[in-house]
Formats: sequence, C-alpha cells, structure tokens
Amino acid sequence: MDFSEFLVWSQRSRLVTPRAYRLCETRIAQAYCAIRPVPEPSANPPEIHRCDLALLWCATRGIEATLSPTALACEGVRHALQIIFQSLARRRMTIALPADVYPVYWQLAAQARLPSIGFETFPSFQLSAILRLAAMSGASVALLPQPLKLHGRIWTEEEVDSACDWLHSAPDRRIILDGVYGFGSPLDSRTRRLIATDQVLFLDSLSKGWLHQRVFGIAMVPQSDLPIYSATFRSLIPDQPKLLLAHALLTKYRDFPNRILEDMATRRAEFLARAQQARIPTLPVAGGYLVAIQGSAPTLLAQHSLLAIPATAFGSRLRDWSIASVLPTPDTAS
Repeated sequence: MDFSEFLVWSQRSRLVTPRAYRLCETRIAQAYCAIRPVPEPSANPPEIHRCDLALLWCATRGIEATLSPTALACEGVRHALQIIFQSLARRRMTIALPADVYPVYWQLAAQARLPSIGFETFPSFQLSAILRLAAMSGASVALLPQPLKLHGRIWTEEEVDSACDWLHSAPDRRIILDGVYGFGSPLDSRTRRLIATDQVLFLDSLSKGWLHQRVFGIAMVPQSDLPIYSATFRSLIPDQPKLLLAHALLTKYRDFPNRILEDMATRRAEFLARAQQARIPTLPVAGGYLVAIQGSAPTLLAQHSLLAIPATAFGSRLRDWSIASVLPTPDTAS
C-alpha cells in the first residue's frame, strides 16, 4: 500500500484494534507541537539578510564561514530541489533517485520533467552498486540522504570513499545530499569530506531540528556551480517575517534540536527493548526516529498489536518490511 492507502488502513485498524501500540506518526512538527519553539515577536525587529542567516547556519552546522557564499538561501529542501531539478532538466541531465525513501523526490522530478532512474537503499545500503547503476543508466547526478533516513546512520568511510571515487571519475557528476535528518547537528568529518570534493550539493532546512517547515533552508552548492545556481536563488523575494523567525531559531533556540534528539533516543531505546523482548526482528539503528522491522504491517498488527508503517508507503517494493516511528503522538510529547 502507498502512503494514502496506509492512512485509510491505519484509521480502520485503530477502530478494530483501539489498544494497538501506535508507531506510525511521521509529522515531526505535529508530534512535538507542545514544545515547538515560538519566538516572541519583537516590537522593533531588525532587518535580517539572507547572507546573515547563511553565516548563522554555517556556524550551527560547524562549517567554515569562508564557505557561506556557497550557502544559498531558500525556504527548505523541497524548494531547493525544485530549483535544482529545473536546472538539471534544462541542461538535459538524468538523476538517480532513491525509490524507497521519500516519494516527494519523484513528484518534484516529474514536475520538472527531469529524467530519473530509481535505486533501492533498503534494507541493505550498497552505495557502490547504486553509483554503478547510475553510471550505467546515464545518470550523472544522484540524490541521497545523509544521514540515511531508514538506517539512522551517517555513511561509513568506505561509502564516502566510493562516492568520492565516483565523483572524481567524471567532472560533471554530482551528488545531492538531503541533510535534514541530521537535525541541525554539526556536520561530521565524512560529510565535510564529501562537500570538499566541490561536486556535492548539501541541502538542509529548519523543518526537523526546529520543527518549522517552509521557513528557511540552505542549498550549499559547489563553488564551480555558483554561476549556475546563484542568480536563481538570489532572485527569490525574501520574506522578512520568515527571515526573522529563522534568525530567532538559529540564535535564541540554537540548541533546541538537542532536546528532540534526546527524547527520540529515549523513545527509540524503549521501543527496541520492547521489540527484542517480543522477538520482533529490527534493523540496527543509530539515530533518528524510524526503525525498520522485518514483517508486514498487517502481520505486526495481528501478532503483536503493533501499528507500524508498511515500507511500501515510502516507495519500497518490499511488502514484508515495515517502519516504526518512535515519534510521540502530540498529547504525549515531552
């Protein structure tokens, strides 16, 4: 079942099994709405410039201030992808997209009329094979999450080696990294190494770590690609209320993502302990709020009274895997 079919099935299942252990919340802003930061409006707000926010974002993510000119402001990852995909389509490029992570990637590519080929990241993430498939299919661009969404981990050194080798073998190759599942934490050395290739676009926003969607985002592009993208991004009309909100979140609430990360870690550990006790097979997970379970969603509901999300809702073809979300329901957020 796809995501819309899952929503219908889950509503029906809640009526049939009202005491089921619900692990299917995916709207993080709604899950933590009780603690979502809402800055007090200022009587005399200063004028905020996008370049100021780019510097703040670099400081938050642990990136050298000298790279801030390559950090192009927008309203979020979707917004950035719309611009990037349109540019790729105009240049008649082909992109490789994960088929089992986020169906919106495919919707945006279709809207841009960008030729796309799919690959699977789950349950086993084989980056070398993914990049070989991309090359064989004529795709010079690949989009991937970093950290991995369904594995809850950053890439290994070997995976970074594979990516760097693939990029260095052709100067026109690019990897687009969706970084929202880093929850605003300083970038690790492996991600910084990828960015240093000058062939990686790193996308981020305030939607996960600060629970504010379509407010502020960054597309950090290669220095060599600035002539391609800078004019389009800088022609965007700035929304001063959104810039003020982003400034407040990145200054007054700079450490807020840690609160979410700590709560998710607690909830994740509690679920994994419960799953182990019930002998429910799960994939190892190091972070994030999603845990992969080997078993179909209907089977988990029937045998364990556990209401999880079928992997097919994320675009996977695997019907015998499900995804549990440890996000709280809004009334239980702490």
